[in-house]
Order: sequence, then C-alpha cells, then structure tokens
Amino acid sequence: MAKDEWQVCSGAPGGLNLTMDIARTHTSPGTAARLFRRTVPVVAASLLAIGLVLLLSGFSQVPAGTARSDIPTSENRIDVWQELVEGVVRRANEFQVQAELGDGESSAKIAIETPLAFENNKDRLKPDYAGFLLGIAAVVQMNPATRLIVTGFGNTPATKYNPVLLGRRVRAVQVFFAENGIPIERIEAKVKEADDYDGPNTLLGKASSGQVITIHFMRT
Repeated sequence: MAKDEWQVCSGAPGGLNLTMDIARTHTSPGTAARLFRRTVPVVAASLLAIGLVLLLSGFSQVPAGTARSDIPTSENRIDVWQELVEGVVRRANEFQVQAELGDGESSAKIAIETPLAFENNKDRLKPDYAGFLLGIAAVVQMNPATRLIVTGFGNTPATKYNPVLLGRRVRAVQVFFAENGIPIERIEAKVKEADDYDGPNTLLGKASSGQVITIHFMRT
C-alpha cells in the first residue's frame, strides 16, 4: 500500500470503517535525526557562500553616497598643483617679494634680491628671509612632484659683481630647502649670465651684478 493510502476495514455490521496505516505515514525518529544531520551542513555552507559573494561584491564597488570628488583623478591632481603654485605667489606677494605664475605652463617663479635676503657680503640668510623661505618650503612639501631650479645671475664685467659670493648664496638657498624637507635631488642650483635672465623685468638691471636669484617651481 502506498504512503497515506487509506484501508477499508470491516467494522460494525452494515457499515464501513476507514483507518490509516500509521506506520507508513510517519517517519521514525532515527530517520528524522539522520535527515537533520545531513541537511544542516548543506544549508550552513550555502549561507556562508552567499555571504562571501555579497561581501566581495561590496568591496568591489564604490559605497553609495561617496562623492566623486573623493576619488583621485588627474583633474584633481592638476587642481592641487595649481593651488600650490598660486600659494607660492601669494606668500611671496605678502612678503613683498616679486613673483609670477608661469606663462603658458603651470609653474611659479620668485625673485630674491640678494642684498635684502643675505647678510652683508655673506651667504647667510637674514632671519626674516629664512622665515619666508621656510613657509615656501612648507607649501612645496604638499606636492612631492615639485622640482626647484635655483638660479643666480650676473655678468663678469659688471661692477660690484662677486661671482664666488653669488655661487655660495645660490648653494645656500639649495641647502636651506634641502634641510627643510625637500630632497636635494629635486633642487637644481646654477649660475647664468644676465643675458639669460628670465625673472621679473623690473629686476633686469640688478641681475647683471649678481643681485638676483630666482627660484622656479615646476612639476617633475
């Protein structure tokens, strides 16, 4: 007889009695326990696999509500660099040092007048100028891709031009930045003829006698 099949039994005279095969319609306790032990591990493993898939898919996506500005892009990096060069020029203007943004390129240049920046006939920076350059160094450290070119200008025939002193002062500026957080391999130092001067035009006359050192801030 199949499971849940009803039996027709004779009962009282003239009537029928319907009974059910209880032995076939109920699973024994031993069978139920074995079924439970087999089912639980399978269900647990399935839930664990689903959880891992959901977790991994969550890591591979940008969380909801994350602003696009929080994701680094080339445009964001350009904006950071532009803020840096503008910050250099702004600090220079506040200290009344001539400065300008690059023409056609994202860069900045400041011009140091050596009689104002250094002690008389020495390569030692005056305290106020050292403080000014220290602030510039702090701005530059915000962008490790910055390269500095420190250039002194002068013509040998010019009066009151001491090429040795100018070279020492250029070197002093390079060392100052290196001692204040900028790797020295990112700081180029050199001396050029006044004919090659490319700083503010108002200082062109002083450049021939070694009175001008420019600092050019560029991207590597």
